[in-house]
Amino acid sequence: MIVLNDDDLKKLEAHFGPEVRQMGTWSSDGVFGFCAVPISVVEKAAEKISGGLAETVQSLKKAENRTDPFLQIVQEFGPTLIQKIAAAHREHLAERWTSGTDSSQYRLQRQSQN
Repeated sequence: MIVLNDDDLKKLEAHFGPEVRQMGTWSSDGVFGFCAVPISVVEKAAEKISGGLAETVQSLKKAENRTDPFLQIVQEFGPTLIQKIAAAHREHLAERWTSGTDSSQYRLQRQSQN
């Protein structure tokens, strides 16, 4: 999972537009807000873009802190990557919706895979 805090999202949104907020699921405790972008969604988006992005995402998966490298990747590949991630996230949500997977089952499944 890649966690983007609200400040990171605001910077990306100022540069690339509101679609950045569709790359993952928004969560907030009333004070701290963040967007959780599944690494599987980034992988799926990377498969659709040439230029060595798939290899870069593989190294991102191994990083302890995925946020900074992810932000660099987004800066490098720009709107095309953001659009692909947002589309892959919408597909991911639709699959979860149709399969009936609730968020707690999903979190447990993703944690065991990462």
